[in-house]
Amino acid sequence: RLWALDRGNHLSIFATSAIDVALWDLAGKALDAPVWKLLGGYRDRLPVYASSARLANIEDYVAEALAYRDRGFPAYKLHPFADPLRDVEVCRAVREAVGADFKLMLDASCEYDHEQALRVGRELEKLGFHWYEEPINAYDLRGYAELCRALEIPVVAAEMVPGSIRSTAQYIAQGAGDILRADVYWRGGITALMKTAHLCEAYGIKTEPHHGGSPLMDVATLHCACAMKNCEFLEVLVPEERYRFGLKRYLEVDAEGNAHAPSGAGLGVEIDWDFIDNHTTYCG
Repeated sequence: RLWALDRGNHLSIFATSAIDVALWDLAGKALDAPVWKLLGGYRDRLPVYASSARLANIEDYVAEALAYRDRGFPAYKLHPFADPLRDVEVCRAVREAVGADFKLMLDASCEYDHEQALRVGRELEKLGFHWYEEPINAYDLRGYAELCRALEIPVVAAEMVPGSIRSTAQYIAQGAGDILRADVYWRGGITALMKTAHLCEAYGIKTEPHHGGSPLMDVATLHCACAMKNCEFLEVLVPEERYRFGLKRYLEVDAEGNAHAPSGAGLGVEIDWDFIDNHTTYCG
């Protein structure tokens, strides 16, 4: 009904997302089943990758990548300096440090122009990077299509573009992404993320979920990822301690670098209402 009400994109996408996730949680609790099983239950765990913040210098990226590799994480994504020359430099340094078998990704956060994006992409190919994320403005579908044709490395796009599944359809139609991103919070909830995944699957395209923006939404994302066949990883923002708030238990990564789906009914986590109350500001 939420989707039917929002034909004209007039509802707040964030409100829609929150309501949708809450409804799935209620459905799971009513049926005494975890949400990932209601969605199809493809698997009960999946690999994660460590997703960096923007760090101060090259040495910090190298140290962080090595630390997560040594913890068993199978991959690491850099969010570097928004400077093409320095970004290539840090990518080269991290690759040399972690070796050839550890998967690396670059997220340029839409900071490059087309010429810069092409140049960086070719360097990433030489370095054996796993994917190349959002190199140019997210609304430049023609530019993304040109990059996809020009580069061998998979180009990843569209994690927070408005329009939910409707905008994803345009990226697919124009060949504007080798891998497409989606987000529980920015795209309309669990329903929207699963619709996006199924649409991409029909066209043989991977859907790699964006982190949920909060610990609770990250749990919702994990439920979706465990029901998606065309998803390789779950994104985990690091350091993890910085992003732990508001729940009584958080996602954990095992020694093999996997996150496990919750077994409890609904989302399978409990909100820490004492934390919420202690961090609430009352106005008026």
